Amino acid sequence: MEYNIFTLCSANYRDAYEFVIDTWLQTKAKQIYIYTDDRSWRSTTSRVNIIPYFEPSDDWLVNVGRKVLCLEDLSKREQNSNLLFLDIDCYVLTDLGHVFDMDYDLSVVRFEPGKIVSAGVYFAKNTLDVKRFAADWKTAQEHFKRKRKGVVAHQGSYSQYAYDKVVRQYHDEGVCKIGKLSFDEYSLKIKDVYKHRHYLLNRGIDPNKAKQQTLKRVADERTKVLHFYNNSYRNKRLVKEVLECLR
Repeated sequence: MEYNIFTLCSANYRDAYEFVIDTWLQTKAKQIYIYTDDRSWRSTTSRVNIIPYFEPSDDWLVNVGRKVLCLEDLSKREQNSNLLFLDIDCYVLTDLGHVFDMDYDLSVVRFEPGKIVSAGVYFAKNTLDVKRFAADWKTAQEHFKRKRKGVVAHQGSYSQYAYDKVVRQYHDEGVCKIGKLSFDEYSLKIKDVYKHRHYLLNRGIDPNKAKQQTLKRVADERTKVLHFYNNSYRNKRLVKEVLECLR
């Protein structure tokens, strides 16, 4: 089914864009929208639309808080389109259009008890309910920000808390149909996999065996999206080992 990919990429994460964009272009996405604060950025391909939408900022909390504004704007630009949001450090291994064939309005990953629903990957059908979701997410985000919850960088943000709150509220109240996708399948966090490797090493398992077990886990997960979060895409050794195990 036809869909568009969109993301937020501040100027200081242009290297993440360079790392993932070829994998996004290999999908069947009709268009790719990059919201940015970099006024000098120009697209080199017709499928990639660079939208200089924000004032420059290298503040992680400020930039994460802008995700909802991207959804709000694109839902107006693409009135009848399916929308896939990917964090700019998401490396795509296969086309994701099949998700839009499922019966839902909004589909999310990591919808589990005791964990915050991930805002790094989600699939939205551009319905009135999804437009209302964007508005409610923005309102909840301002609420958490005023309450000073989620204001420490890289430790959960007010934007993520707000997203989690509204997703769960919509699910519980039946406001719209919420699809629940496997986190390891659609947003496997590479750095977390390597934390498991260190766990094996600390238990006295041979380093080569630990490495093999870790990479086997990546290969066996049937993963569709590798999330190189927390700048792990900048670790060349890690990237090389992970991508080689998928060949």
